[in-house]
Amino acid sequence: MQSDIRSKADKFAAWCSGAGSWVVCVLTLVIMACLTATAFFTTTDVDLNNACAENIVFYRDNVIAGVVTCAASIFFLFLFRNIIKKVPLWVFTTVLTVWTVVFGFIFVSSAQSIPVNDSYSVCQAAYCASIGDWSFFEEPYFFWYPFQLGYVLFCEIIIRIFGTGNNFLVMQYVNVLCLAVSYLSAIGICRRISSKSEVPKLAATMMLFCMPTVFFCTFTYGNIPGLMFVMLSFWMFYEFKERKKLVFGILSALFIGIAISIKMNYTIAFVALAIIWLIWLLGERNLKSAICLLLVIVSALSIKNAAITSYEKRSAIDFGDGIPMASWAAMGLNEAYNGPGWYNGGHTVSNYEKSGRNAEIAAENSVETIKDRLSYFVRNPGEAVNFFARKFASQWNEPSYQSIWNIQVRGAYSERGRMAEYVIGDGEKPLKSVMNYEFNILLVGVLAGLVYLLKKKDVTAVLLPTFLLGSVMYHMIFEAKAQYSLVFLVVMLPLAALGLEYIFCKADQLIDKHVKKKSQKGGENA
Repeated sequence: MQSDIRSKADKFAAWCSGAGSWVVCVLTLVIMACLTATAFFTTTDVDLNNACAENIVFYRDNVIAGVVTCAASIFFLFLFRNIIKKVPLWVFTTVLTVWTVVFGFIFVSSAQSIPVNDSYSVCQAAYCASIGDWSFFEEPYFFWYPFQLGYVLFCEIIIRIFGTGNNFLVMQYVNVLCLAVSYLSAIGICRRISSKSEVPKLAATMMLFCMPTVFFCTFTYGNIPGLMFVMLSFWMFYEFKERKKLVFGILSALFIGIAISIKMNYTIAFVALAIIWLIWLLGERNLKSAICLLLVIVSALSIKNAAITSYEKRSAIDFGDGIPMASWAAMGLNEAYNGPGWYNGGHTVSNYEKSGRNAEIAAENSVETIKDRLSYFVRNPGEAVNFFARKFASQWNEPSYQSIWNIQVRGAYSERGRMAEYVIGDGEKPLKSVMNYEFNILLVGVLAGLVYLLKKKDVTAVLLPTFLLGSVMYHMIFEAKAQYSLVFLVVMLPLAALGLEYIFCKADQLIDKHVKKKSQKGGENA
């Protein structure tokens, strides 16, 4: 009887694993296929031809040039793979880490970017907190966005350690280090989701040539530090799955909580991790695993508010609930001056202030706005398709992900170096063209990677696609911005490496089959 129940439980767990991976892979495949088709025919750009400094433009691409360049690049990687096989992985990781840190530090020093707007507010608050000046916290900004205090605390710790005062270049150097750790974590994940030793090496090679992520390090915000903790959490999950050591599960839980505290959007990563862990646990039925999943949930729910509580106690200021999520959805479903679903303070800040900074009233107003907008979409389905298609392309089909634009619109602490001047000046168009071709290769690899995972039917292997899928769906509803999608280059790179190796293995099989047939014919003729 007991063995019968266990057998049924095993079958149910296997079904959940297969069904879960199938649903994630199919949905992500459909979305990525749409993005790939869009990317080969058009390109999105964010330029400066706008009084508000943020202007979305859609360009038509040369499809033939894109296909030929993509095919030639993949063929070159196929040939390069023979060299890859002979070189140890540690050589790739060492070269990647050194290159990322050295190039990143040089570029940050060359750009000399001064934080503005939101990035200035969080950095300046961190500096003021480090010297015990709480007057800056009385500004409206943190009453609107109290969730930003997690990144403020992260910055304050860095400022206190290095004693940098209110020169925030140090945060950009920290971004570079965080990016390097994210890359190493991604390679660690590659080693666990694929038995092929070439996959992490291919991933490292693609990361080596990924320019937007390094350029984006000049943007002092929670995106890159938060991503580092997400990737570390995912990597530790895979290490726990492989080694069954409690320490890895505890680290996974700790890192995901810190990630959410630094950047609230990474709650999506927590949801992805919790879902995958739970489905895996159905088949694993392991006490250690159950404890670690519980720790993940506790960490995600508790650490995210720790920074807010800390600053409220230290400053004796009650920041309140802040702008409700419904307001961000209302903004994300409406047109803005710069693009569909992009930032529009009327739905967020203005609504919150008019509501007397009462989150409940602001939420009620936003819900009404959402109802009106959805009703409009129902009456005008063509407009709905047009709106979401443009919103999707504006976020995900901008190959530079505003990494260059972010430098262009900011001042500098001192005269910029030649490297940065070239990137934001004469080099902007050729660099964006190269990024565009690289993006096409990445997407083809991601599609192949998803096909591979679809056949594998292992739910634990689809953690990255689950995170990617959740993020696409989230940003289709809430605020859109290309720079929010940039961190997913780091998520897509391992998937692309997995996919390219899958393509190469299929090519090897075809070549071997052809050679075998040829040799058989030769034998018959003899």
